[in-house]
Amino acid sequence: MEGSGWPGLMRIDIVNGRGYSDGTAQSELPPAHAAASRSSKGAKRRSRQMKRRKRVAAYRFYGVEGRVKISITKGFCWIKKKCSEIIHGY
Repeated sequence: MEGSGWPGLMRIDIVNGRGYSDGTAQSELPPAHAAASRSSKGAKRRSRQMKRRKRVAAYRFYGVEGRVKISITKGFCWIKKKCSEIIHGY
């Protein structure tokens, strides 16, 4: 199949009890499920990390939002106090 001239075709290995047709033993190659579980563990770890980052970003946003609200409230109180001082003289 390799020399047939068809690009993109996959090579098919014939497996017998002792090893693959190209001479490599089955024990030399990692099992397919091990590679899949490693990649799924990495994906889960990345997923958990992304969820954590989003959660931390939300906490930071809430903190910034609170500081902005406090700043605006203090600004209004300051303006109210200054206007009261101007009008009432104290």
